[in-house]
Amino acid sequence: MGYEETVFARISSRETADRKLEGDNEFIWQPKFAFDDLSDEKKKQIFSHLLFDHYNPPKFMNEGYYKTGEELDYDPKLNHAWYEYFVKQVEAFKTNNVLVMWGDDFSHYNAVTLDKAAQIIESLNQESDKSHFGRYRIEFSSMEKYFNSVFADSKRNNVEYEVHSKD
Repeated sequence: MGYEETVFARISSRETADRKLEGDNEFIWQPKFAFDDLSDEKKKQIFSHLLFDHYNPPKFMNEGYYKTGEELDYDPKLNHAWYEYFVKQVEAFKTNNVLVMWGDDFSHYNAVTLDKAAQIIESLNQESDKSHFGRYRIEFSSMEKYFNSVFADSKRNNVEYEVHSKD
């Protein structure tokens, strides 16, 4: 069995920039060290996702809120900034599925932060329903659900991924 998918946050800054530019933030990884003596068809392939902004939410959000656990007053005027952020992310991936991480190490001190995230998601979905920015749907998700959506879209649209065999 083993790993079927993985998510990277830290790779070289040069490769991160190149992948964003080329729309290759998702790829198939064949770790060379583990398969030196196997034929190509027997090598394990791991679907790999490179996070767009490390673990962090977008920069336009109040960073002090994440570090201190203070209350965040969400301004719906930020909906447009979110939409631009999503569009920018979609350009770095091969499907329209976007994974946005909500916090870094020690970001969430209590459930208030997740309640605020839910309020932001509700505001964004209401804006999308008005068709002001286009159609999108934002939701909390598990990694399994996210990857299943990526794979379904990939299959439906005949998406092919780069095979990366370097370490």
